[in-house]
Amino acid sequence: GWLLPWFLAESPEVRGGVSLAGNARHMLDVLVPQYEYLAKVDDDRIGPLEQMQIDAIKEKVKRAKTKDLPRDTPKSEMPLSVSAAYWQSFQSYDAIATAKKIKQPLLFLNGGRDYQVTAKDDLELWKKGLAGRPDTETKVYPSLNHPFIAGEGKSVPSEYDKPGHVDAAVIDDIAKFVERNK
Repeated sequence: GWLLPWFLAESPEVRGGVSLAGNARHMLDVLVPQYEYLAKVDDDRIGPLEQMQIDAIKEKVKRAKTKDLPRDTPKSEMPLSVSAAYWQSFQSYDAIATAKKIKQPLLFLNGGRDYQVTAKDDLELWKKGLAGRPDTETKVYPSLNHPFIAGEGKSVPSEYDKPGHVDAAVIDDIAKFVERNK
């Protein structure tokens, strides 16, 4: 979802775009909050070992943001063990600025229980950044998690292991958006 504006800018013939839990913040800026959430999900606190992991990812994120990052930096020193070249290719990408320039209609959807790409942080940035565009829509589904499957309470990674289906309301809203914009 973060790259949706980029894809649409590169493909003006595409009639519109739907972002399912797409981050508005840079990909590197969503990682540390995710680690912090996961550290606190079981007991609402960050223990010493968890803090060490958070500090390690903070250091990797800082390194990945370095303008003169050597392309041969070992993957082990990069966030998510992804190559330095990958992170360099997105250093100057601004999803909201790119979305402001495209002509296609946009639909941004978020689960209210999503801890990876939150409605509070990301969907609000999309709404604020694209305010005034009449062809931009947003919607939050309070009981849905990152993969748009219903649940209760705090969302946890083990939820993703349970079989489930994307909520029918999400599919219906996407179908209506497509119908309005064909």
